[in-house]
Amino acid sequence: MALIISLLSIKGGVGKTSATVNLAAQAAIGGLRTLVVDLDPQGGATYTLGVDEQLPGGARTIGTKGFALKQAIVPTPWLEIDLVPADFSLRHLDLDLSARGKPKRRLAEIVRPVRNRYDVIFIDCAPGITLANESAVRASNLALVPIVPSTLPMRAFEQLRAYVHANRRLHALQALGFLSMVDRRKRIHRELIASTPTFDAAILHTVIPSAVAIETMALRRAPLLPTSRASAPAIAYRDLWHEVQRRMLNRGTS
Repeated sequence: MALIISLLSIKGGVGKTSATVNLAAQAAIGGLRTLVVDLDPQGGATYTLGVDEQLPGGARTIGTKGFALKQAIVPTPWLEIDLVPADFSLRHLDLDLSARGKPKRRLAEIVRPVRNRYDVIFIDCAPGITLANESAVRASNLALVPIVPSTLPMRAFEQLRAYVHANRRLHALQALGFLSMVDRRKRIHRELIASTPTFDAAILHTVIPSAVAIETMALRRAPLLPTSRASAPAIAYRDLWHEVQRRMLNRGTS
């Protein structure tokens, strides 16, 4: 049964979609059957993976009765990664979910029939704590949160962790952060990196650098793998994926 990972952040512009695409590439190149579910109305993961807006009836139909996720899955050009593509209609997803009974269970319900088809499912969430994101988190084994090393993103991560810890229905969920878009020329970034292993075990050790190669992924419409396998950011995403796998295996999640 698939490991389900939601890429989540209260703040936007922290490297969430880049992480989704590159972790999916790392999983796929390792031989894992991989699915990306793009829940961000901007459709960044969809665009970067080289897929046009193809979801029948619009991605908004996720919130409608009778929707089957398998009908929305399309292949991508990269590494046999499958995708549920997004479109701008997702901006209405919260309204559609709120019109249904038990909306926070919706993603778990629609993902369940395809969990045996994949080894890992990545859900790229829109920024914020929305009804759709709460539904995604409920469906997940892990909430993975990118943190730009400065005060407000760190505070946002703490708010997210507090929400998870306070919600008794999320007792089985693990929330892990990782430092993203790191510029070692900045003193505050260097200081936070140096202190991370000691001040918070919920923040992974792998650091994702700020890099032109990451910024140009959307231009190339491709993950860093297989085009830039030896680059520093590609190696960082590889290390991040391995660290996530170790953490989840140690926790007993298969």
